[in-house]
Amino acid sequence: MTTPGPSPYAPAVPAPAGVGTAHAKTILIGEHAVVYGAPAIALPVHGLATRAELDAGGPWALDCALHHGTVDDAPVAMAPVINAWQQAVRRVAAAIAQPDTGRPHLTGRLTVTSGIPMQRGLGSSAAVAAAVVDAVASASGVPLGLADRTELVQQSEMIAHGRASGIDTAAVLSDAPILFEQGAIAPVSVGGRFVFVVADTGVTGSTATAVGGVRSLRETQPGLVDGLVDRLSELSRVAVGCLQQGDLDTLGATMDEAHDSLNRLGVGSDELDRLVGAARRAGALGAKLTGGGLGGCVVALSRADDVDRVQYELQRAGSHGTWTTTLEGPA
Repeated sequence: MTTPGPSPYAPAVPAPAGVGTAHAKTILIGEHAVVYGAPAIALPVHGLATRAELDAGGPWALDCALHHGTVDDAPVAMAPVINAWQQAVRRVAAAIAQPDTGRPHLTGRLTVTSGIPMQRGLGSSAAVAAAVVDAVASASGVPLGLADRTELVQQSEMIAHGRASGIDTAAVLSDAPILFEQGAIAPVSVGGRFVFVVADTGVTGSTATAVGGVRSLRETQPGLVDGLVDRLSELSRVAVGCLQQGDLDTLGATMDEAHDSLNRLGVGSDELDRLVGAARRAGALGAKLTGGGLGGCVVALSRADDVDRVQYELQRAGSHGTWTTTLEGPA
């Protein structure tokens, strides 16, 4: 990987460190169907976060779980992170290219720490890119708007995954639930209190493999797949209404049906079913796999009084980690 030439934006005094943070996401309803143009709902998971700190000045260097050293020596897996950093620097430099504006030096040491498990359908790579972009903006003193942040994070996601729908990018940049449909994003209002528990099977998921499997199934059984996609689309619409109206019971039943539909698409697993079953037995109103499937995580809807029991039973069933996220509308 080639390091950019010396920055022309060296400051007269050291620039302050920049900090950026971003949260994880989970898909409530609509994974896989979204590939075929159906809507999907994504929720923020604020309890799982990534933090990026840029200590400006000096050569380009990266300090994270997978690499400690210069970007020239970074493995290929770091390309999305480095791209987000470099492109954010260029975007900020273009924004401040004015004679009377200070020009910060935005190379230096970038430190990334993340509590979001990788390859679990939680938006880890998008969250890292978002935190890096915001750290660069913070160090420069030039805020980037949502459109710029979205474009930069999505560029990183395309490098990370080869093809990305954009739902992860939109979800990690939103503090509210969103409805994602064919690239269009709309916030979803919440009319009650919803507590969700996310649990990790400990098994690495592969979205590309899962999507490819559904595509292959559609070639041999188009009626089955198209019918399930249509039903998942309907369930997403129902789920939006449930969130808006504060209807926990119907949302739970909707999640249960979505899980069954995803199993019929061939993206379930024994580990996912074990955690879904444990959550339901513990009193969850509904539970399903979330993300690509074939591993990864489940998401369960719980009444507030049942959250501790749901988490406990998920841990007993073999979960490698549980986290909660709460959505609450105005009183």
